Amino acid sequence: MTITPEKIQEEVKDIVEATTEVSITDQEQFEFFADVLQRIKGKTKELDEKRKDITRPIDSSKKKIMDMFKKPMEVLAKAEILIKTEIAKYAITVPTYEPVNGVSIRHGKKMVSYDIKKLPKEFVQTVVNEAAIQAAINAGVTIPGVEVKSVLTVVSSSKTEE
Repeated sequence: MTITPEKIQEEVKDIVEATTEVSITDQEQFEFFADVLQRIKGKTKELDEKRKDITRPIDSSKKKIMDMFKKPMEVLAKAEILIKTEIAKYAITVPTYEPVNGVSIRHGKKMVSYDIKKLPKEFVQTVVNEAAIQAAINAGVTIPGVEVKSVLTVVSSSKTEE
């Protein structure tokens, strides 16, 4: 069976139509949308499996191709670094070297170390580890400077069309 975007759209059409406007005000609607939610999860799982059925062979082929080229590319990269290092050493020790067409040497500067205490603040970036904060909150730790609110998370099993 050929899978087309149109067929995929047709498969989810009824679910999409059922969810254009969602308002739950009574038990009957709650149960209806709980069922719709499970069908959405089921359809998502089904479509993901169809997608993977198509992409697995492509991914496998890509991996084989990437693996085939990986080692030679690594060898070439190491050789390039070695030769560039030796050319740079030569250019430093023999400042009157004759340039070679296709190879140029640029003079520049590179940071080798720094003292974070002496750096101006525009060069220092603070990164907050949100994953660690969330893990601590989940473990019941109170963290100064972090506002916490209670949330409800709806979890649903999947239901396939019968």
